[in-house]
Amino acid sequence: VAAKGTPPDIVNRISVTISKVVRSPDITTKLLAEGGEAVGSTPQQFMQFLETETQRWRKLVKDTGATLD
Repeated sequence: VAAKGTPPDIVNRISVTISKVVRSPDITTKLLAEGGEAVGSTPQQFMQFLETETQRWRKLVKDTGATLD
């Protein structure tokens, strides 16, 4: 995630760097121990994931009437 208006070349450079880090054995092991998973997707794939998850959770909250305390 980067600030709106960040140039695409900077977003891609950050993405490549983060992908390398999260796929390293040490980080992968730590993520798995915490229940996480290293994906290392492209910025476009991550945006699609965020949109899909937002729709999914918005529907769940609406359907259940869930609220924050």
